[in-house]
Amino acid sequence: MTSEELKALIQGEVKNAVNEQIEPLKETQRKYADLFDQGNKGNKPTEEKGEDVGPGIRLARCAKLAVLSKGDMEKAIYIAKGNERKEGMYPNDKKLVGAMEKALSVTSPADGGFLVPEVLANEVIPLLYSKTVVMESGARKLDMPNGNLSIPRLQGGAVSYYQGENLPATKSQQKFENLTLRSKKLTTLVPTSNDLIRNASVSADAIVRDDMMQAMRLKMDFAALYGKGTQFSPLGIANTPGVITQSVGSIIGADDPAIMRAVLKSKNLPMNSVGWVFNSTIEGILYNLKTTTNAYIYREEMNTGKLLGYPYLTTEQIPVGSDSHGKSDIFFGDWSEFIVGEEVAFEMSASTEATYDDGTGTLVSAYSNDQTIIKVLAKHDFGLRHAPAFLVYTYYTK
Repeated sequence: MTSEELKALIQGEVKNAVNEQIEPLKETQRKYADLFDQGNKGNKPTEEKGEDVGPGIRLARCAKLAVLSKGDMEKAIYIAKGNERKEGMYPNDKKLVGAMEKALSVTSPADGGFLVPEVLANEVIPLLYSKTVVMESGARKLDMPNGNLSIPRLQGGAVSYYQGENLPATKSQQKFENLTLRSKKLTTLVPTSNDLIRNASVSADAIVRDDMMQAMRLKMDFAALYGKGTQFSPLGIANTPGVITQSVGSIIGADDPAIMRAVLKSKNLPMNSVGWVFNSTIEGILYNLKTTTNAYIYREEMNTGKLLGYPYLTTEQIPVGSDSHGKSDIFFGDWSEFIVGEEVAFEMSASTEATYDDGTGTLVSAYSNDQTIIKVLAKHDFGLRHAPAFLVYTYYTK
């Protein structure tokens, strides 16, 4: 063996021995490399993982971007994601940016606002409806893209007769009519601090979201229960002709819920989504009803959210009267018979110069108070497939 061959042999043996020692270290390095990889492979950066935000947050971000961009969708996208020279406001929220890019074709910068991208509207609709007693009770939502919807309903049914031998059969005929919905415009003004608009934190987004949602919920629920049905407003349950109404003239007693249930059942309804809606004052009276032996009648069941086997919800949108008896209503019915036709879920615009009524008749300037007024517009209408599917009974509360 020459000296060169001996040298090569020694180098080979040394190399193999070194590789045997460092190979486990390489495996460890590969195993944990993704923890420190800020690129596209492995785990995402902590900030990006944190962008799995709750429902409605992206809608609030969309509103804030509408304000900052003054309704220019292209500018809003730039503000959101930034570029190589400037960091964006929400650079890691890929879903928000993607939705806005898809919705670019429906931008309406001329009036300072734009349609909310459909994916964001769909994200927030459950958040909105889950807190409205009418929708949560089982009302049905139907899309009406053209702003109008007609639903045929049976007004009078066929009648059967006994027939004598060799005598002609008596004729009867079904009668139909239409439930016609025509969208009404609901406008909600939400004054928002510009400090919240400029703040990119999730907590600031949540405040903007909650303000918009609460204002929409309150108005929609009240209209569904008590709407007057004018040219510009929906018709609510209490004012729908054919709904069974009664002013009882006493405080609700232990027998009254069962009487109401019997009346509803007598209407031969499908009873698909039956439930109660009343305010917390009525709830308290029912909760405290006792037998002659001081046993609570409904308390145990009401602790499960039900009354006579049917779920109930409370809302302070049902008022207590200012009269000496404090009259208040109980709504009971098959809520699957209540139809919500929806044309536009959300459309937003914003202004930093407008004024608004603070609810007392005083006008407040958004400009002088460093505020932005976010206007949310929705278009929908309500209707009942069968009016006798609902009872509205008025009771004393004192």
